[in-house]
Parts: sequence; C-alpha cells; structure tokens
Amino acid sequence: MYNYFTGREGAARASSKEFAQFLYISLGSASELDTQIEIAKRIGLGKSSDLEKLQSQVNMVSRMLQGLIHSVKKRTQSPITNHQLPVTNHQSPITNHQPPMKGSDEDN
Repeated sequence: MYNYFTGREGAARASSKEFAQFLYISLGSASELDTQIEIAKRIGLGKSSDLEKLQSQVNMVSRMLQGLIHSVKKRTQSPITNHQLPVTNHQSPITNHQPPMKGSDEDN
C-alpha cells in the first residue's frame, strides 16, 4: 500500500510540486499492489475474503492519495501559473496617450 518512506521523504521536500510528484509515485505503488492482489485472487493465493478486504483498503488509500494530490496542486496554482494575467485597473500612459490639441502650449 502506501510506501511510508516515500511519503515521508516527499513530505520533507521544500516545494509542493516535488511533494505532489512523490504522491504520484505513491499512487503508482498502490496501483501496482492492487494488481498484485488481483493476481493473487485469480491464482488462489490466500483467502478470497481477505484479499478482497485488502484490495478495498488499497482502493481507499488510492482515493485519499488522489484527493491529497488534487489539494496540493490546487494550493500551488497561482493566476500566473494558470496562464491568467492579473486583472488590474491600471492603464498605461502609453496606451492612453493622445496627441496635444492644436493651439495648445505644446505647439509653440
């Protein structure tokens, strides 16, 4: 199921992006374990009820990891990383520039 050491190492990372990457690795490990449990069920290794219970727990951990990944990614996104420019009311003097009116002091 969840690799304790991978998760602890990921939690110690400085950036949320790195932590999310470790969560993806943990999710992959859970998926591999789910496959191994399915194989064990098909070839008759262990009690079917025990393996189904274990598989259910792995699926629960996978859902929790997916939720945590979503939360970490949502927290790390900013308007600029979402390719959205910040909205301001500031107008550039260059874009609002109008030529001086004829007969003004600037013509002389």
